[in-house]
Amino acid sequence: MAKELSGEVRLFDPMYMLKNVVVSFVATAILLLVAAILVTYLSATESVIDAAVLVVTAFCVMWGGFRAARHLGKQGLLCGAISGLIYVAVLYLFGSLIFGELSFHSQTLLSMALSVGCGAIGGIVGVNTGKRRRR
Repeated sequence: MAKELSGEVRLFDPMYMLKNVVVSFVATAILLLVAAILVTYLSATESVIDAAVLVVTAFCVMWGGFRAARHLGKQGLLCGAISGLIYVAVLYLFGSLIFGELSFHSQTLLSMALSVGCGAIGGIVGVNTGKRRRR
């Protein structure tokens, strides 16, 4: 209600977006830990491991886009895409710091596109499942 009274139009809430990305990373870490335990005991191949990492990351980015767009209540596509872009940018920067090299490959571009797309899908769903008003 305070946002409506001030007349301010916001594309996204930066503090909530950063908090949301942190929550998405925590969820990613927890789900990847569970997947690692399952893969250890199921003795899966490397292609299964890669697919599990991709699915967990896509799910967490969608969830982050969903939360961000639901919080804002409008412009789900843009809000979710921004959330996915921030997620993959932070992931890329931390990965570059850990491995000591800043390289950009086709795999990086694919990861960015996937994250932005999954975040946008989550944002669309988040806006469309917003809180319903009673009549």
